[in-house]
Amino acid sequence: MAELHLTRRQREDPLVATWVRTQDWFAHNGRIAAWTVGGLALAVLVFVVWTRSRSQAEARASSSLAEAQAIYWRGDYPTLLVRADEVRKNFAGTKAATEALRLKGDAFFWQGDFKSAAQNYDQYLKENRTDSAFRRGVERNLAQSWESDHQPKKAGELYEKIAAEPGPRLLTAELYLSAARSYRAAGDLAKAKALYQKVSTDYTDTIFGADADIALGEMETTGK
Repeated sequence: MAELHLTRRQREDPLVATWVRTQDWFAHNGRIAAWTVGGLALAVLVFVVWTRSRSQAEARASSSLAEAQAIYWRGDYPTLLVRADEVRKNFAGTKAATEALRLKGDAFFWQGDFKSAAQNYDQYLKENRTDSAFRRGVERNLAQSWESDHQPKKAGELYEKIAAEPGPRLLTAELYLSAARSYRAAGDLAKAKALYQKVSTDYTDTIFGADADIALGEMETTGK
C-alpha cells in the first residue's frame, strides 16, 4: 500500500485518522478479512440451500399426506397404514411425518386394534408438543383407546386432564363423565362418584347430567 502524505490538519482530523487506521488494518489483514467474508457468504449460501430443500421436502410430504387422508375418508384402513408408513419413512422429520402418526392411530382404532392406536397417538403427542388444532382431539382419542384396551386408570386420568382445560361446555361435561366411568371401571369409586356428582351438579343443563344421575343411582344401589 502506498504511503499516504497528509497535512497536519488532516492528521489531526478524527475522521481522517480513523479512515487511515482502517486502511492500514486492511493492508495488513486483507487475507483474513477476505476469508472471514467468504466464510460468512458460504454460511449464508448453505442456509439458503438448506431452507429451500426443507421447504421442497415439506411440500412433497404434505402432498403425500393429503393422499393418505383421502384414503382415510374412503375407509380403506389397511392401505392407509401402508401409505402413512411411507410418509414416515420418506419424509422423516417433516410435519407431515408427525401427522402420519395421527392417521395411523385412527386406522388402528377403527380396526379395533386399540393398543396399536394408543401407541401411535402417544408417539404423535410426543413429537408434536405444540398446541395444534389436533392435539386435544388426539389426547381424547388416546384416552378412548386406553379405555377400550382395558386401561381405565390411565384413561380416566387423561379424560380428567383434558376436561380441566378450556373448551366447549358440552364437551367438558362429556369428558368428565368419561373420566368418572373410567375411574369406576378401575375400582376408584371415590373419584368416580365425585366426578359423577360434578357433572350432575355443574352440567345439569346438558344431556350428560341425566347420565351422571343414573350412574350415581346405580352406584348407590350396587355399591360399585
